[in-house]
Parts: sequence; C-alpha cells; structure tokens
Amino acid sequence: MSYEAFKLQGFNKNNPFISSQITLADKKFTFEVRWDFTFGFGYVVIRDENNKVILGSTALVNGLVIKLDQRILPGYLKFAHINGEQYEPEINIIEEEFIFYHVNE
Repeated sequence: MSYEAFKLQGFNKNNPFISSQITLADKKFTFEVRWDFTFGFGYVVIRDENNKVILGSTALVNGLVIKLDQRILPGYLKFAHINGEQYEPEINIIEEEFIFYHVNE
C-alpha cells in the first residue's frame, strides 16, 4: 500500500529550509529539507523520535527510493513527481509537484 507521507508545503525559494514532524508506522520522524542554491538541488535529512539521524543528507532526485532499517520504518519512502513525470525538481516547482510517499509492503 502506498500513501502520501510528506508534502513540501511552504518549501520554496523564499523559504529554502523546512523541518516537519510526521508519523509513519506509528513512529515520529522529523524531515529536514534544504535547498542548495549553489548546486541547484534539494536534500533531505531524516531523524527519529530521539533526534538521531537515520538518513544523512540525501539529494532529492525524482524517483528516489529510501529504504531504512525495517525495524525503524517498514517498507520504504519514495520521492517522486505527483503525476509520474520524469523531470527533476527545481526550487520553483518542488512544493507543488513533488512529494514523499510511504510504501508499506
């Protein structure tokens, strides 16, 4: 089963850093998303409920699959275009057109 896990609401060129707590599989996680203007890409850091980094800085590319220790988060996360388009995210469109999905198999 796949469902929307985290939208990048409020993430844009005027606000190139967001930090949001979300619950996945009955556990709390913090997603920190930043944009690197020098190199033109976004990246994510994920922390557990104890603020321990469980995923270090990882570039946000279309179709990215993030599989963590299954004891921490069963299934996997996928970062993708909401309509399945194949282009890469840009700061001007990432908020409206890209999302993290949680796929729990």
